[in-house]
Amino acid sequence: MPVRTPSEAAIEAARLEIAEECASGPTAGELAEAPLLQDWSIRPHPQVGGPVMSGCVYGHPSIADGTRITTTHVALLDEGGGTWGRTLSRYYLLGRPEDVPLH
Repeated sequence: MPVRTPSEAAIEAARLEIAEECASGPTAGELAEAPLLQDWSIRPHPQVGGPVMSGCVYGHPSIADGTRITTTHVALLDEGGGTWGRTLSRYYLLGRPEDVPLH
């Protein structure tokens, strides 16, 4: 088993805690407030590993629409339909994945 740094261990602990708290999925209100992530993908965080999402965000409370972002670590994904994801900081609505053609 690889040795984890304190920051990696803290991130993993936070991911597991949020995943447990949010296991039943978001409420309608949480989804109504969630920013939309378009052309998104999941990849490892470049410095500390663990899954993060990248994509163009719309409706974020502090980031301009159309900005390409990398989220905080992913805690939970909607496995039933792929319509939302929960990161360490918030829910995101998931639009078109990065590898889906526009036509």
